[in-house]
Amino acid sequence: MKRERNIKMKSTGLSLNDYIDATDGIIDTIWELRLKEEEVYVWRDRTLPSTTGQTLDLEQTLRELSEHNVYGPDQAIWNEFFCTESLRSFFASGRKHKRIEIRFIGAPYGFEWHEIYLSTCPHSGCSSDRLLLFARRIESEMRSHLVEMAAQDDYDYVTYIDANTNHLLFVNSFATSF
Repeated sequence: MKRERNIKMKSTGLSLNDYIDATDGIIDTIWELRLKEEEVYVWRDRTLPSTTGQTLDLEQTLRELSEHNVYGPDQAIWNEFFCTESLRSFFASGRKHKRIEIRFIGAPYGFEWHEIYLSTCPHSGCSSDRLLLFARRIESEMRSHLVEMAAQDDYDYVTYIDANTNHLLFVNSFATSF
């Protein structure tokens, strides 16, 4: 039996921009994909800060990101995930969320990891063709994951210094210590 969510909330006095500002440092990019209009509204974008507050052509924006920002070996994954047909199919599927990890061109290794979530617009008054995109950099998480995988598969333990934090890390195949 499915329960209907019909919750009436009192106004908190916070604006949409207050909520967006509260995610600063947690979420790097917030986009509103408008499939019917084939455009994207950029609420915030740390990768392309000059686009914040602008409405852009959806297909052109995704293509330019693929060509200029997405790490070469991941471009096919990006193009498949973000093709118009795939976006419309996701929306029509009834799923609420879709996630991808992708590499963008960046220093110091030539690429940087990003995690991207697509979400159907949760508000009942929201247009039925809109998706929300949230993205963040996940460099440290991916680095830790790769070290843990190496310790599990190839070694009894791994010891290394994380150059970003100056911490000595010890990872064994049974547990992680910091």
